[in-house]
Amino acid sequence: MSQTTWVGWDRLDVRQRLAALRKALPWLGAGLSVAVFVADLSLPRSIATGAIYVLCVLATAGHPSRNMTLGVACLTSLQTVIAATWTAVAAAAAWADAVNGAITLAAIWASAGLLLAHLRTTVRVAEVEERALADATWLARTLASIGDGVIAVNRSGSVRFMNPVAETLTGWTAGEAVGQPLDAVFDIRSEQTGEPLPNPATRALEEAPAAGPAGAKLLQSRTGELWPIDESASPILDDLGGSRGCVVVFREISERRRREGEMEIRLRESGHRIRNVFANMRALLTLCERTSATPADLVKCMELRIASLVRSTDRLQHAPDGATSSHDIIVGELSPYLESRSGRLRISGDDVLMAPGNSLPFAMIIHELANNAAKYGSLSTERGRIEVRLQRRVAGVIALDWREFDGPPVVPPQRKGLGSQLISGLVRMQFSGDWNPDYAQEGFRCTVTLRLPDESVEAEPL
Repeated sequence: MSQTTWVGWDRLDVRQRLAALRKALPWLGAGLSVAVFVADLSLPRSIATGAIYVLCVLATAGHPSRNMTLGVACLTSLQTVIAATWTAVAAAAAWADAVNGAITLAAIWASAGLLLAHLRTTVRVAEVEERALADATWLARTLASIGDGVIAVNRSGSVRFMNPVAETLTGWTAGEAVGQPLDAVFDIRSEQTGEPLPNPATRALEEAPAAGPAGAKLLQSRTGELWPIDESASPILDDLGGSRGCVVVFREISERRRREGEMEIRLRESGHRIRNVFANMRALLTLCERTSATPADLVKCMELRIASLVRSTDRLQHAPDGATSSHDIIVGELSPYLESRSGRLRISGDDVLMAPGNSLPFAMIIHELANNAAKYGSLSTERGRIEVRLQRRVAGVIALDWREFDGPPVVPPQRKGLGSQLISGLVRMQFSGDWNPDYAQEGFRCTVTLRLPDESVEAEPL
């Protein structure tokens, strides 16, 4: 217990005693300076007084208290005045020695005080500069890590900073852009007309509310590339609310637009398929009505066709785990409309095993062709028939020929329907291919060229 108490006293009480001694040193120095002054009067030949003066100065000049330093300076000055006055009156050597000692003390005190003050100021300035440099480095790294482009400009509109994302999109390096007008670095144009648009920093520099996106905009880089962007600009304010410049933040939105486009296509496709459900039901009802002698036959026919239609729809929603025969896909998509009659569908040419990534869009193309044939083409009549031929032209490229016979007279559409748009979009985006519809009077026909993005395996020719 005693050892623990001694350690606690050593760590706490000693520090307190040293702090108290440090506070007492200036008073000790002031007292010694008075004592030395008196000693100089009575012991003019003393050689120790100079050293004592130096100790007094060292004890007081470095004190952090401004009031204490001023007090010692006043005391020294007062001693000098008194000694000089009495020397002039008495003309005594002792007084002359006292004057010399006081002046020496004042000179040493002033020199040491100025030196220590300069050292303290230098250290503080270095600390402030170090903190400012650390803050600037941290801020620069933070801005460089932002995923959006950032450009800061001063009040005259000249670039002061840009991060790596801004360098990539504008084609300017930070070293090249600094000092350049923002209009030269950040060249934005209308997506509709291609005309230059007002710089967003102008409004921000005029201390207007933050300027945000206004219509579709393109950023033209230094190399001529065009990037669709969203941007905003806000003023940089000082502590008094005055504008010191502005910051422009922008991001490239090609990927976002692509996702939005895909979402729009899916929503339109969903609406189209909902409408097709009713159209398919009507077509199936008409087909079953022709071949059914009794209501029971009609119900049975509808049950079979609806079940087949559900299987076809499920195939569109869930891609198969393995490769699928193109022949099986065609038969599966057309079977709900064939009325169980042979001869209505003829498939020839190469049977291609479609990889999972290809089978779903291929089935969707056949589904749309079959759906249009059931609503407007050969499958809408009792004797109509379809011939489908698949042919591998070169490695990775197949051609699908679709021909309809014995259907109603073909009337070319006045506009491109959604089904045709879906076929065209699937062929172009999923297969980088082409499709050429021909609304011939004797029957609709088309040729679809598909470039398979995934490897598919050719089976035996049919």
